[in-house]
Order: sequence, then structure tokens, then C-alpha cells
Amino acid sequence: MYGPLAIHSGSAHYGSEPSIPKETLDALSDKDFTTLRHPAFPSYGVRVKRTRWCDETVKAYTGYIDIQDRHLYFSFFESRSDPDRDDVIFWTNGGPGCSSSTGLLMELGPCRIDAAFVPIFFEHFTEFKGRAFRMAGESYAGRYLPVYASAVYDQNEKLLQQGLTPINLVLLPRCRQWIQSSCIDHFDGIDCYAAAETCEAAIGFPYYQMGQNPYDVSKVCEGGIGSLCYPVLQNITRYLNSSYIRTLLGVDPTVTSFSFCSPAIELSFYLNNDRLHSSVEYIAQLLERDVHVLIYVGLYDWLVHWIGNERWTLDMEWSGKQEFNEQPLRDWVVDGRVTGRTRSAKGLTFTTIGAAGHLVPYDKPRESLEMVQRWLAGRPL
Repeated sequence: MYGPLAIHSGSAHYGSEPSIPKETLDALSDKDFTTLRHPAFPSYGVRVKRTRWCDETVKAYTGYIDIQDRHLYFSFFESRSDPDRDDVIFWTNGGPGCSSSTGLLMELGPCRIDAAFVPIFFEHFTEFKGRAFRMAGESYAGRYLPVYASAVYDQNEKLLQQGLTPINLVLLPRCRQWIQSSCIDHFDGIDCYAAAETCEAAIGFPYYQMGQNPYDVSKVCEGGIGSLCYPVLQNITRYLNSSYIRTLLGVDPTVTSFSFCSPAIELSFYLNNDRLHSSVEYIAQLLERDVHVLIYVGLYDWLVHWIGNERWTLDMEWSGKQEFNEQPLRDWVVDGRVTGRTRSAKGLTFTTIGAAGHLVPYDKPRESLEMVQRWLAGRPL
């Protein structure tokens, strides 16, 4: 792939240990971080340790991706079913600026509250070499996951192999003509701001005034919009801020507290007009490279609704457009019951999940797992 791996033996970062080369995750310490480096990425490093938390029947690892003086926390869990052969899935939450730990503890598991990293990881832990690598996320992750996937593909085509899964891809705005002309084609600060605010006032504000959950139209907004209408996020925050869990996970003590979303990061994206740019062209390019893409969305999601998602999949320009568009939406079934509707052709799959909102795995865990398992196996939904 990328040549030999260098193991850093210093202790420049909190919790790192002098180490010898390790060929498997089982060889990692459960007390101190092992620091991994790669000669192709001299400014990057990965600190990782075994961690006994959450569900002790599943092997868990936590650590940091170090990019000079910036540090990105991650968790890794081995597969429950066949850890020696199953594909590797990368997951990120959206926001922008929201923690993927909320997805871990609220949606994906293994438990719930009742581009440099990739080559370093695969080059070192050889048991994962040759497996399909999947990229997944939800909400605003649909904006940047296609960009990430394109960058990874450009670096190493084998890493992506069979699939990319951007979940709940951000829809193109209803007012896209005004936004396209004022914000993208010929940027005008005043007109761009006016277009965005007008669309928000016409579409978003009236809904929020109703007190309904924008992530699930079947529910009221519990706990206020500050908790994203899900009070369980406050429980997750308290859990991850407890001193016992911080020590167990190896959280850097200089990090004062966990928060499920960062308003500062979201504001930075907003001020740079990132939300006005589409990632559809990246999806099209990945499909042309035979990377499979799954788009799924809950029928109760108002914020990133299924109509807009279906519309952009039908409008997207790519070589498989005609064949994909000619496929009718059909029912797909789990346990003898209709779960949603789906359309698929030439590596692109679009599907809806009934009685689910923005957080599909949270609302429909059984159906979500079945959907992912079928898709990973290359079976029709």
C-alpha cells in the first residue's frame, strides 16, 4: 500500500508509550497509548489503546488522530459477527461540528444509553488489509463524506473497493436558483445572505414555531432545540464527562469537557457559505469509478427529507442516470413487513425507511441493520 510503518517510540503526546512494532490490535496496551506513524505522513500520527467499556463482548479501541497540534478522538469496535473477515466501516456524524460519539451511543452501538488515518491504520493492522472499506455518516456528513471519499480514492483506490455510504445526504435548497446565482456562480454577499434568509424564513421558521421536532415530524421537540429535541443527548454528555469514563477512554486531561455539538465549528462553516455548495458531483465521480453508493432517509425526516434526496438522485448527471431513473420505486421488506421503498441501478441505491426520522438507526435499529447487511453483501434490498 504505502510502504513500511514507523512506530514512534517517544512520549511527546499525553499517554503515549515507547513501543515495539505490533501486527494486531490484540497486541495493544490497555493502559497506555501506542503511537503509530507513517513515513508518507510525517505530520500525522495515531495514538490507540485497547479499552474495556460499553460492551465487553466486543473488542473496543480508542485513541486520537494527531495532526500537528490538532487531535481528533476516535473509537473503533470489531465486528460482532465475523471480525476476521468483515468489512471496515468509517462513520462520522454531521452538524457540522457535532460529535460522532453521539451516533455511537445513540444510534449505532455496540451499546446505547438505555485521509491520513486510513493508510496508517491499514498498513499497521494487517488483519484488515484487503477488506472492503466503507464510509458512512448522516446529516451534514453528506456534504463532506463524498469529498473525503474522493480524496481517499485518489490516494488509494483499493481502500474504497466496493462502497461509500453517505446517509441522509443534504438536499439541494428549494431556492437553489437564487442561491446558485448569488452565492456560487457570482458571489454577492448581500444577495447571498438575502437569499439564504428568505428561504429560511419561508420554509424553516414557520415549522420551528410549531414546536415540532424537525428531525422527526411525528414527535414534538422535547427538551428544546438546544438539545436537538432529544433529551438523551444530555445523558450522553453527562456520561462522557464523568471522570471514570474519561479515564477509561484515555481522554486527554487538558480537554475540559465533552459537548455533543460545537457552535463555533458550525458558525465557521456557515460564515464560509459551505452549506450552499453541493457534493453531488463527487457522488457522480465516485459512481463512475465503480464505487457503490447507498443513500437512505427516514420518511419522518423534515430537515433532510426524502423528497429532496430522491430528487437529486434523479437529477444527478452520470452515465447510469437513465437506467437508474427508469427503475420504479419498489417496496422492500423486513420480517414480512414493508419497511420502505427503494430504487437501485449501476451501483447507486436510494431507499426510504418508514416510521423513521433523521436518526434512522435510533428509530429503526432492526431495519437499519438488515439494510446495511444486505447492501454490504451485495444483495438487493
